Amino acid sequence: MDIQTLLNDLDSDDPARRYLAVETLGEMGEQAHNALPYLIKTLRDRDPLVVEAAIEALGNMPLAAVVAVPSLAKILKGDNTTLRRPAARTLSKIGEAAIATFIICLQDHRSDVRRVSVAGLGLMGSRAARAVDALANRLEYDADQGVHRAVLAALEQIGTNEAFIVMGRSRTSGTGSESDNSP
Repeated sequence: MDIQTLLNDLDSDDPARRYLAVETLGEMGEQAHNALPYLIKTLRDRDPLVVEAAIEALGNMPLAAVVAVPSLAKILKGDNTTLRRPAARTLSKIGEAAIATFIICLQDHRSDVRRVSVAGLGLMGSRAARAVDALANRLEYDADQGVHRAVLAALEQIGTNEAFIVMGRSRTSGTGSESDNSP
């Protein structure tokens, strides 16, 4: 199927057709970079399954998807809790351009947004090294134990010396949670 046909299908009234078009574009990866503006527009689709497919499709073209960071940030901070994790995964694939978004979301009043943002930084591994100070701040000042566990897991995934120092300090000072380090 050619890209133009798939782009036309994005305007279909049938959500299954839109979903299949988005999924196919995602499977094409960077080869479908010309579809990027259409995929970003699809992030506002009325069907959450189509939106989730668009988020995943953008994750398959992370070099081109840098321009989608603001739209993905809205989803990460939005009210649809089901779409937060896919948005965080895609932002983590995009890389450096998404770090500032994650750091901003660490200040969100909702603990689930903070946890998902922390997990997204962890998925980036050492590429998120510049976020270690922000994560250390969450360990010190965040009252949510789920956030603490997620931070410890993310620091371990980041794996830099600085990250391990923060982990060690949190364990010796009693901040953070030592029992379960999974986000």
